[in-house]
Amino acid sequence: LVELPLLVLARFDDVFLELPREVLVTAMRSHQRYFAMEDPDGNLVSTFGVVANNRASDMEVVVRGNQRVIAARLYDARFFWDQDLKTGLDALASRLGERLFLKGAGDMAEKATRIAALTGAICGVSGLDDDVRKTASRAAALCKADLMSQMVGEFPDLQGVMGGYYALAQGETEGVATAIREHYLPRHAGDALPSSEAGAVLAIADRMDSIVRCFEVGAVPTGSRDPLALRRAALGILRILENSPGLNKISFSRLMELVSEDVRVGVTDFFVDRFRTILNEDHEIPTDFANAVAEKLREDESPPPERLAAFANVLKNEDPIRLRAFLDAVYKRPNNICRKAAEEGLWDREVMDRTDLTDDWIRGLPTDGDQRLATAVRAADERLFEESVWKDPKFIIDTFFTLEAPIAGFLGSGKDDGVPVLICKDHGLRTQRLQLLGLVWKLLDRFADFSRISTR
Repeated sequence: LVELPLLVLARFDDVFLELPREVLVTAMRSHQRYFAMEDPDGNLVSTFGVVANNRASDMEVVVRGNQRVIAARLYDARFFWDQDLKTGLDALASRLGERLFLKGAGDMAEKATRIAALTGAICGVSGLDDDVRKTASRAAALCKADLMSQMVGEFPDLQGVMGGYYALAQGETEGVATAIREHYLPRHAGDALPSSEAGAVLAIADRMDSIVRCFEVGAVPTGSRDPLALRRAALGILRILENSPGLNKISFSRLMELVSEDVRVGVTDFFVDRFRTILNEDHEIPTDFANAVAEKLREDESPPPERLAAFANVLKNEDPIRLRAFLDAVYKRPNNICRKAAEEGLWDREVMDRTDLTDDWIRGLPTDGDQRLATAVRAADERLFEESVWKDPKFIIDTFFTLEAPIAGFLGSGKDDGVPVLICKDHGLRTQRLQLLGLVWKLLDRFADFSRISTR
């Protein structure tokens, strides 16, 4: 912007330091490209830096000119501050109907009402305590009010920030003010996430409403076009869920139950695609591994995103040669056999849901290979049955590997060793063996869609 930059120092009246820090910094940086300055303790001071284009014969003229400019800006800001404080957040919230949210999706008052309802529903499925629910509910009622303030009208980047200040000024709790301030987080990639549970819930509710309403009116991102930043909103929700321990009881599937059925499939697909992006970019998970794990997000009672990400990281760090050989032998080969049997009408996958590997059922199998595999599958299933197993993804993988030898003994090399499955003439025995292979597939498929992982 300048050919011969020259930094000069100027000052504004100390009385303006009574304004919120963000107001002062925004007024200096966004409007005038001034540099705000701090003391050694990090407190804002009245000195600021101005970059001149060249050295004037009298630099004091430059200083005085810039001091007059910033003084006018700060007088305006103080006027806005005083007027907004007199008005109050509740009065500002009552005017939200004057502002359109999105054509076909109502005004901001309607959006605020929907956010409040979603906030209550999310609190309900997350098991948060009553104090958090009350804080989130009150913050939801006020979170958009500062959009009608004079300060945010002048400095749009301060939405949420000013709402937090105005909430404290009118006697709201620190928790309510923090939730209002944090519900816009994260604003961009790498930005801070909400530090409070109420702020996290409110941030999710706000973004969920925006995404769902946009899908309902057909304002869906296409190609590189995303004018309403819905992709960023979805990434924000997933990152909040991934990094907020207090919300780990919210499964993604339960969150999707709050979405209207008309757009639920489309919204779910949209989130699964964004989760793949997180696995690729944040965790550096290879694309095929990311595809395999991200698909689990769709399922009923799916584990929280952070558990799926941790599982993907363990998969990524396994010896690739061993893992791919394992998947070929233990997942893909049994799955291919079962699929072919189903296509030929020899077997119904639903039979797996009615199979109980009792001692009597196992003892009734004709060969040692059948019995060893059935015993191994039952043992693995018992080890992996508890939901808490997701906390130890390495344990999951190690349990998978216990099936390698029994499967090898059961299927053999494909020549004369192993047991016949598809060519078995005994219909009952063939069904039992297909059930066994199907249970192996079902056990592994509980944790990832391994068919998406390349073994070449």
